[in-house]
Amino acid sequence: MEWIIIQDLNAQIQSFIDEGEEIASTQTKKRSDGSYYISGDRYRIWLEKIGRFLSVYYPEETITEEFFSLINSRKCQNQHTYDRVRGKLISLIKFPPQQKPEPERLPDKKDILLSILIHFDKYAKQLQTRRNNKPPYEFYDEADIQDSLHAILRLFFSDIRAEDFVPEHAGGKSRVDFFIPEIQSIIEVKYAKETSRDKEIGDQLLIDINRYSKRTECKNLFLFIFDPLKVLRNSAGLVSDLERSESKMKIKVVISPY
Repeated sequence: MEWIIIQDLNAQIQSFIDEGEEIASTQTKKRSDGSYYISGDRYRIWLEKIGRFLSVYYPEETITEEFFSLINSRKCQNQHTYDRVRGKLISLIKFPPQQKPEPERLPDKKDILLSILIHFDKYAKQLQTRRNNKPPYEFYDEADIQDSLHAILRLFFSDIRAEDFVPEHAGGKSRVDFFIPEIQSIIEVKYAKETSRDKEIGDQLLIDINRYSKRTECKNLFLFIFDPLKVLRNSAGLVSDLERSESKMKIKVVISPY
């Protein structure tokens, strides 16, 4: 919590409220008994995003336990359940939990890596404005992204194994983009070009997940998708599907910008 001020949390909560209202206005349907319910993938993904948010920033608060109790019931699609979730989000803004002071500590290196990936689009945008009328730095392919990311990672990690081999697959060896032994993490980079599609990138990364699972010394897999033109149509769905993939590794998907 120490990295995010209350105003930022409230802004995220308000965005959930606004998105929920838009979904409810278009996805609410009436049953034969006269009751109302909300259906569709957008509603399901909306609940999943709220669940992840509460688990990260309010893991020990009563509201988080109450939220999961609501959505794990058979009545999670009822409009009454949506109204209660919305009410809890509003109360979280009006009456935020008291923050307990925590002892100062160094950030986890995996958190540093996650922050780098999340904010990579800001780094790329800054390179468009250069001094002395020099041409902007352009990203034409995944190699350009890998080079820039490698340079940034060098600021925080001394041992970065670029283009590291993974065990044999389908008769040959393949490479991962980066392996960082210190945090037992693999980073795989994808570039969403103008012609890219969600399914195409998703299928490629599912193959990577299966391939990298044979890497016994790796505990974490970061799948980074740079999407500067925002060509992905359902980023939330892609993240949810990939992070739920069956694997011995902990999978984290980052799309930048999101």
